Amino acid sequence: MKYIPTLKYKERVDIKAYRGLSEKLQSDITPLIEVFQPEKIELGKIEENEKFFINLGYDLTFLEYVEALESIRKTHPNAIPVINSNHYFNSLSKKELVGAVKKLNELNFQELAVKINNIHNFYVQDQMELALIMLDEIESATFFLDVDHAYKIPSVDRLKNIFTNTIDRLKSMIGDEINKFVLCGSIVPIQSSSFLSYEDEEGDNNMGANNIENILYRTYRNMLNSNGELELYYSDYTIDEKNTLLDDNVIITTFYPVVKYTLEDGDIMVFKSSGRREFSKYPEIAQKISSMIEFRGEEHCEGCRYLKSISDGRNNTGTPATWKLNMITHHIATMAELLK
Repeated sequence: MKYIPTLKYKERVDIKAYRGLSEKLQSDITPLIEVFQPEKIELGKIEENEKFFINLGYDLTFLEYVEALESIRKTHPNAIPVINSNHYFNSLSKKELVGAVKKLNELNFQELAVKINNIHNFYVQDQMELALIMLDEIESATFFLDVDHAYKIPSVDRLKNIFTNTIDRLKSMIGDEINKFVLCGSIVPIQSSSFLSYEDEEGDNNMGANNIENILYRTYRNMLNSNGELELYYSDYTIDEKNTLLDDNVIITTFYPVVKYTLEDGDIMVFKSSGRREFSKYPEIAQKISSMIEFRGEEHCEGCRYLKSISDGRNNTGTPATWKLNMITHHIATMAELLK
């Protein structure tokens, strides 16, 4: 599977949405799980034998990160640790750095991964470069190249250039043997203010949807065709956005009903209503989507079944959280079909 969905470890939405997939599809996918709260590294919602990439996204030195991995290794032996460029490396002495690398090697994970963030402003700490060079089997590691907000890049050519330059620089810094790269980023805005309302935009030949081109996926396809020597993978933040609403306790008191439906080609169709807190708009949006040729049918996935049940009046209107959850399930199922 060439698709690696990035899931925030928020028991309320992302992991639950992932569990909405068929068991077969879950077994085929190796997701990237991002944990942002230290108290959640026990990963109670992840089965012990599951294989997944694990990224600890909170403030850590590299030494503290390796110490956290010791606990994860005991409970989830198939986890693939992700060394994050946002962790603090240069705060460590050379002795501490060497000790941390030695300890990580001794943990003997089956695989390793590296995540370079904000690659359009490419920067790797000197101590991180040294740590990567010293690690065992670094040439077989998977490198996540995160462009952050891919939807802000205006063209495939521009985004391809950012990824290609980053790959060339990493090969020159770490070693030309590294070959597994994941193109990663947010593909759609999370803020409802980014979209026009369907009430204002619909006309005789227009249902009022906002159509968001998946630049990241199109760039991946382009690079796949022109870089046959590289082992390339694709990762997105589903229909969510990087670093948005990381606190599980956030309560959304005001909202505009928004449904993001992933199309068969990976693009996103977004319906937004201008009616603030009008839950009754969800069935209207569901009816619009279910009547369109782009609708995959309720047999496609749990997300499509949910949408059709709202459209037919067999379920209640839903909430922002339940719609997001089900449309994440639909998105992962759709992208998995494209990226087998």
